[in-house]
Amino acid sequence: MLEVKNLSKYYFKRIGFLGKKETIKAVDNVSFEIEKGESVGLVGETGCGKSTLARCILRIEKPTAGEIIFDRKNVFKMKGKEILEYCRSVQIVFQNPYTSLDPRLTIKESLLEPLTIHFKEEKRNLMNRIYELLKIVGLEDSVLNRYPHELSGGQNQRVAIARAISLNPKLLVLDEPTSSLDVSVQAMILNLLKEIQEKLNLSYLFISHDLSVIKYITNKVIVMYSGKFVEKGYTERVLDKPYHPYTKMLLEALPIPEPKNRRSRPINSLHINGLGECVFYSRCPYKSEVCEKRTPNLVEVEEEHFVACHSI
Repeated sequence: MLEVKNLSKYYFKRIGFLGKKETIKAVDNVSFEIEKGESVGLVGETGCGKSTLARCILRIEKPTAGEIIFDRKNVFKMKGKEILEYCRSVQIVFQNPYTSLDPRLTIKESLLEPLTIHFKEEKRNLMNRIYELLKIVGLEDSVLNRYPHELSGGQNQRVAIARAISLNPKLLVLDEPTSSLDVSVQAMILNLLKEIQEKLNLSYLFISHDLSVIKYITNKVIVMYSGKFVEKGYTERVLDKPYHPYTKMLLEALPIPEPKNRRSRPINSLHINGLGECVFYSRCPYKSEVCEKRTPNLVEVEEEHFVACHSI
């Protein structure tokens, strides 16, 4: 359904007295696919390029190079009605529901706005659709006349989810939708997302830095570091048997409830620039001479399990 081919997004800035131009590779030559009804996780540290990739998919940012194909159509060659249809087909749920909802609008107005723009129907029919959406996300009709600041974080995120599915999308981009919520509320939102996916047969691109959340809700995972993919495959296989050193470090960083069982792990400072093409070289505990001579590319190590590392 969605195919990303060799996508890159670079930013340029001038530094120093002479204004020397520096290139920031936010996303660097990445490719992946999402099938219908599939849930793909995108995981990595803050600043690795996850949200930039999502913004490119949503047409908020124009990529420097590469293609995004949706239903066999190039997203950035669409015109007129094709763009509107794409906007209906691909929706997003943001990290912070308080900032993604307009504080000047009531919940009713926030839900009614996209329906009014995309569907020219009587207001009565649109209201019926809103009541249906509230039922799906588990909210009462009484919230319609309230403003976002009058609701809890979990309720606001349910409103944001209702707004995202209001246009009957095919793909939902979830940009860390639970990271700003309490742990108990996180679990309820994740269960709600799983129920909605099964009911509406949606595809998910789930962006997060929390591997436990990724393991619960996705069936495939992509590990991203400094704009590049370093490992991808089926979620259980990648997280149970990681090959790339960075994936191993992410798993080691997960909190362990029992202090006595905590693993001793090396603390590495973050360096964006690696040696040659390997962006992880300066942090890698397994680096060797081989890394200096070979350019890392995603290579299949097991069935549907790809990794970019020569030291495994």
